[in-house]
Amino acid sequence: MNYVFYFDETFHDKKITIKPNGTINALLKDKNNCYVGAFWGCRQEKLREVIEPLTALEKEYKKAFTLSDIQEFKSTTFSPKDFRYGLCSFSQLTLRYYEDLFQLLLKEKPIIQINIVSKIEWMLRSVFIHAKLPQWINTNAFFYSLTKFFIVYQPKEVFAQMADVCDIESAEQFRLHLIQIIDIVVGETKHIPRKQEEIKALSYLSVILEDTVFETAFESKIDFIYLPNFEGLCNLLNEKNINLKDLKIVIDREEETYKTAQQFQFGKVKQADSKNSIQIRLADHLCGFVGKMIKAITDDLSQKEERITDYNHINKEALVDKRLLSKKWFDLDERRYSLYQLIYQVLVVNCEAYWATMTMSYSDQATSFYSLLRYINSYEDYTQFKAVELSAHTEYFNTCCLEEMNRAYSEL
Repeated sequence: MNYVFYFDETFHDKKITIKPNGTINALLKDKNNCYVGAFWGCRQEKLREVIEPLTALEKEYKKAFTLSDIQEFKSTTFSPKDFRYGLCSFSQLTLRYYEDLFQLLLKEKPIIQINIVSKIEWMLRSVFIHAKLPQWINTNAFFYSLTKFFIVYQPKEVFAQMADVCDIESAEQFRLHLIQIIDIVVGETKHIPRKQEEIKALSYLSVILEDTVFETAFESKIDFIYLPNFEGLCNLLNEKNINLKDLKIVIDREEETYKTAQQFQFGKVKQADSKNSIQIRLADHLCGFVGKMIKAITDDLSQKEERITDYNHINKEALVDKRLLSKKWFDLDERRYSLYQLIYQVLVVNCEAYWATMTMSYSDQATSFYSLLRYINSYEDYTQFKAVELSAHTEYFNTCCLEEMNRAYSEL
């Protein structure tokens, strides 16, 4: 084998379940709509050049974090509070670790591939596979808009009705109720300037759903599958002209992921316990970092849309106010600003290949993360960045993020 790749994942729900009250496990407080997987790899002969400094780095920080010999140093070592406002929330020790980690990655330049998959989109695709959609639609745009509606508004009564579907009749009732809720949202928000593009998309959704017919029933428990992970990796390898048969894949011990990997023509597929594999732990740190950053951006109260509690009185909700990422994300000292630049070099510049990041149709949360890296790196230096008022940063970043989301949507 000429190449070896290692894989781990975070925010992993084996089943996406809906309770009778409409609660979805993927949207619980301690969960993340985004499943994040990370591959890293290199030529076999280069592996030692990565492992030796990585081992020294881990030894140093296990001691710094006062971990025992039997404790693993993984992304779970870092509290979600460390990421509340991105790098601004990092303790000095956390900051120092990620500086050293990304310096190592910048020097060694492994091939990195990140998968960021919306669980809500996967659930909706699993549901609507039982329906006949109009032939004239852009299916990817349909699932993007539908996923965004469910994530933004989280209509529990619609989720609950989805959980009760057991035959074609109840599936049709679910469809009609979904149309009703979408139409209410459109009617109640049509006067809000910031909602105009959303209204167009929701109106389009309503028309599509009117012309949609469910043909078979479905279950509320939906198994998450892992094909997107390996499809994304295969696309990246093809882009880099690397033959799958020249590749050994090593994944953290997880039977379903392992079974999925075996469906592809990789030269060799193995499982390993992260306790015995520093290579797997590096994959864990990569997906853990990206996942925690995405989770923190998603949960930021300043930019988070309020969930509608009563669709009959939606006009009472604070929907007029623009949602902007908290100013605290941009209150950076020079050292944290430099770390953002370093991460940008590793995860954007050195991952310039199209398939270095893989999403499904809904990619807003992934786009927000990468837009943050691009936005902060758009300044020539820290002095120029610091000269901008924090409130202006929130506006400028919002514009940058929306432009990237629009670009992604136009490519669906």
